[in-house]
Amino acid sequence: GGTYYFVESDSDVSSAFGDAFGGVLSVVAQNVVLSISAPPEAKLIMVHHENKTKKEDSSYVVKLGDLYAEERRDVIFEVTLRSDENISEEVQGIPHANATLSYLDTVEGKLVDEDTVTANIARPDNTTISAPNPSVAVQWLRTCATYGMEEADQVSQRGDLKTARAKITLLLQKLRRE
Repeated sequence: GGTYYFVESDSDVSSAFGDAFGGVLSVVAQNVVLSISAPPEAKLIMVHHENKTKKEDSSYVVKLGDLYAEERRDVIFEVTLRSDENISEEVQGIPHANATLSYLDTVEGKLVDEDTVTANIARPDNTTISAPNPSVAVQWLRTCATYGMEEADQVSQRGDLKTARAKITLLLQKLRRE
């Protein structure tokens, strides 16, 4: 399978790539906005995204911009769960976040305001620690690396290169442990 293009000159390369990737790079959702809040069983600590806004009710709005076909965006956030030992866990787990997505569907040409989705987490009665989700772990490490590099850069901008190097060294050690 596949598609073949005859490229006669260098100037024809961009046209061939444009045809080949045109469908893949088409905008399918414009002005995507993610709203994140915590249910009573949890507290939303932080949303790690540069385009976040914290609202008065402690929820967050994250402006994601436009999405292309086959593209995905990850938004990392931190929550704490109530440490109530009397929590009776239902089959679905304990709610820890509510999320709503709104956007302009460019394919259908209409505004979409999705229903709120509640994320749940299991809280076993023992000390079992579940394996981290690999995709979430990678994004968390990326977030930690970004914060660490920004902090080291701020220190170096003040002229303290020794402390900046030490911060980077500690960051690398932490990332290797994780």
